[in-house]
Amino acid sequence: MIKATSDIVVTDFIIQVTAGENLTADDTVYISTADGKAYKTDADDNTKIDFIGFVQETTSINNSVNIVHTGLYDGLSGLTVGVPYWLSGTAGAITSTKPSHAVRVGNAVNATTIKIAPRNNVQTFLADGTWRKPTFGNYAKIQAWGAGGSGGNYDTADQGNGGGGGGGYTERIIPLDEMGATETITIGIGGAAVTTTANGNAGGNTTVGSHVTAYGGGGGGGTNAGQNAGGGGGGFSGVGGNAAGNTAGAAGAGVGAYAGGVGGVDANGGRGHFGGGGGGGSQTSSRDGGASEYGGGGGGNGRYFTGGTPGNGGVSKFGGNGGAGAAYTGTGVTGSVPGGGGGGSTRGTSGAGANGKVVITVF
Repeated sequence: MIKATSDIVVTDFIIQVTAGENLTADDTVYISTADGKAYKTDADDNTKIDFIGFVQETTSINNSVNIVHTGLYDGLSGLTVGVPYWLSGTAGAITSTKPSHAVRVGNAVNATTIKIAPRNNVQTFLADGTWRKPTFGNYAKIQAWGAGGSGGNYDTADQGNGGGGGGGYTERIIPLDEMGATETITIGIGGAAVTTTANGNAGGNTTVGSHVTAYGGGGGGGTNAGQNAGGGGGGFSGVGGNAAGNTAGAAGAGVGAYAGGVGGVDANGGRGHFGGGGGGGSQTSSRDGGASEYGGGGGGNGRYFTGGTPGNGGVSKFGGNGGAGAAYTGTGVTGSVPGGGGGGSTRGTSGAGANGKVVITVF
């Protein structure tokens, strides 16, 4: 027997935990990350689909309950041999009809018995929170994105302004026993939009305890009476640099594909791979934010009064896209979560950077 936390006891096939509501034998349940108690699953609510097992006996709220979490579970009825079963939109039930939020429970071996499918525990954070170690698994895959920087704005003359850099991405797989029973999750906040003559603001870093840091992108330029540069994309090892007027934001530190994209100076923002894309920067031309494979895309430059069109935001495959720059006196587009940089603006409002994100998968 292994004591997993102060509230959960695990044997070979059974978890003993406190019921968070009244539960009936054969109910499918998940364990809440908020209080560590068992609740009925619901395929129509993606906060209630982290299936952990079947309730072994009927019990009332706040009483102890045994949950069969692996192997064979017997006592059901009406199953069809060989057919896969899924969590149902009816709380605590299973169905042979695959729902839109498809979580496979297992396959029927006879009319009353199901073989529980192997599963992962996935916890996703879009805001600060607390990760709680699940009762099974050997490794944790941590994926984290830093926040995007905001675009710059020049409010007293007709100048082009730089887009914000995208937040960087980092990933680590570690043995589960190296993580605490809980870990503090801090989500980087996107750089705030600017409405006066100012460089954009940097995006914040995202952290998972002491295990992982994903670095934010730099703010776009907006203080030069002429051309303004883009912010740098966050890298694997450091933040993206803020643009200072026409001086480009430096690429966030990292070796090769792990570096962020450099901010553009009358050019598109530099491309990232794991790092975020750099922001586009120019006075009279359309300059796009840099693309990224995993990090956030950089923001596009803002439009000069009569010269050119705004730059497009950089596209990311696994992170958030950068926001497009603003038309003259308009508002730059906010970057997309996670980690997209905001678009620049002229005599308007720049686009804000997007917040970061964390996904922890235990397997």
